[in-house]
Parts: sequence; structure tokens; C-alpha cells
Amino acid sequence: MDFHGLVTVVFPFFNAQNSITSALESIRNQSYEYFECLMIDNNSSDESALIAQEFAAKDPRFKYLTQKRQGVTFASNLGSQNAKGKYIARMDADDVCFPQRLELQINFLIENPEYEVVSGLVSYHSSSDSKTQGFRDYVEWVNRITSYHDILTQRFVESPIVNPSAMWLRSTEMRYGSYRNGDFPEDYEMWLRWLSHGVKMAKINTPLIQWNDAPSRLTRTHAHYRQEAFYAIKSQYLTVEIQKQLKGRKLAIWGASRIARQRAQMIESFGLTIDQYIDISTKRQLQTKVITHLQLGSSKENYVVVYVPQPAMKQQVIAFLHEKGYHEIEDYILAS
Repeated sequence: MDFHGLVTVVFPFFNAQNSITSALESIRNQSYEYFECLMIDNNSSDESALIAQEFAAKDPRFKYLTQKRQGVTFASNLGSQNAKGKYIARMDADDVCFPQRLELQINFLIENPEYEVVSGLVSYHSSSDSKTQGFRDYVEWVNRITSYHDILTQRFVESPIVNPSAMWLRSTEMRYGSYRNGDFPEDYEMWLRWLSHGVKMAKINTPLIQWNDAPSRLTRTHAHYRQEAFYAIKSQYLTVEIQKQLKGRKLAIWGASRIARQRAQMIESFGLTIDQYIDISTKRQLQTKVITHLQLGSSKENYVVVYVPQPAMKQQVIAFLHEKGYHEIEDYILAS
């Protein structure tokens, strides 16, 4: 079957013999047939390379590539560099695509040309009952973040896009850059960078992949995905946004717990000065001024960064700020 040049599936893998067949079968069985799938072997030492080669031998839409430089960033970028499609769909060897994934995403991007990235909901599956609650909570949260407004305003809470569920214009990647390698989650950094350039993203309100939380998954095993790495790269882009919005106002951090202060100190390390913390009382002794929410002035005087992680409390904070005339992003921003 000839490749019509519409979508390239970029599929990096490393020692994935237990899951790669299911993942590739789910691509082969897509309702949209006119794709190429670039399978990038990142120095596998198990049978996964052989399985990928067998797919390539049986189906000309599947092409086998190798990337000797170790790391999913390098393997993924090699796929993008060799892609022929107008659109790039990212896929991991741990996961399974639902049959209409490519068709739904292509149709969305064609019908909504103002958008450059489209994702979808994910169905969560874990092979283990241990240490999964954090991932389950994240999936519940990320599946609620569907519109561009939600993605933009919630981008500093968590990564708003599940990487292997995303499709984007190859021209967007060429314009704003691919994944970068560093001590941070490469996908989250790319979403933050693209959003900072005004790239519009949205989600189709239906599950597109089964996201399998295996013990060996990089998000569990690699240092680039530890919580400190998330907050460090988040703080870098958050600082830029605050500097753009601050406009001479006092910077107030809502949340004065030890963890909140540690995270807020990251934006200080990028050059911001925190003028005051907002706490439930003023009894906490800090070098920086502590006020209660009742002492908070107007949005003309303050810009507020909310480091409150508890969902119910966070909603109370948002409601209070709205009642006081604060507008999201313009006057306050969520960072936890």
C-alpha cells in the first residue's frame, strides 16, 4: 500500500518484547490505513528488535530504524527527522491504540486548522496494584483537562498531555523544536515550550489509548521523571509567565507549608522575589511576610501563585480569588 503522506507514527522502543506486539498490532489495525510507522530501536538486547523487523517485513507501512544514542529523546527525534507525514502521532511500546485513534485525530486537525496538537483521553491499566494511586489520580485529572483553555491554565499543575496519546503538525515541531534532552521530562518541557509560543492544543473527548503502567515504564524508573525534575522545568517556564504578568505588582504565594515554600523557592532561583506568603494564620515565622487571605489586597496590588495541591481547598482558593476580582493567568496562576 502506498503511503499517502498524511500521518507518521513515531514509535521508539527499548527492550519491549513483552508488549511490543500488542502495541504494533493496535497500530496495524487502525481504521485509518494510510500511515507509516517508524519503529526506532534504541539498542534493545531482547527479542523486541526481531519482532519489529518481522512487522516491517510483512507490512510496508512499518519501517525499522535504529538509534545508537541511548535515550527516548534521541530515538523519538530520529523518527521525526525521517517522517514523511504532515502529522506526527507519538506512540509508546507499552501501550495500545484504540482502533479509531488516528482517524479521529486527523479529522480533528483537518476540521480545526487553528489547532496544532490534538490528544485524547487515556484508559489506565496497571499490571500491579502497588504504587499506582498517584498514576490513577493523575489519569483522572488529565482526562478532565480537555479544552485549550484548560490545558493553558492548568499547564503548571501537571503535564496536561499524555505523550503517547498526542498527534501534532510536523511543521509545528520544525518551527518550535523537538524533544530536548536534559534533566527533565522531555514531553512536558516540549508542551510548555510550545504553549509559550501560542500553540493551540485540545483533546478529543474519548479514550484513544490504553496507557499501561508497567513497573519498567520510564516514568517510573528514569531520574528525568522524578518529582523534583518536574518542578524544576515547570518553575523555569512558570517564572517566564509570572514575569510577563507581574507588571510591578507584589508577588504573593498562596501556601506557606514547607513543601510549598520549597517549590516556590525554585521560581526565586530564576530571579523572582516573593513579597509575601498567604497562610491560614500569621503565626508561621518566616523571613518573608505572612498574611491571611483576608489581608490580601486587590489584583491591582498583587499577583498570586497558588501552591495548594488539595483539590477541594484549591477550588475554595479559586472561588475566593474570583470573588475578589482576580482573573486566571492575568492575576493569579495555579502551580500545584
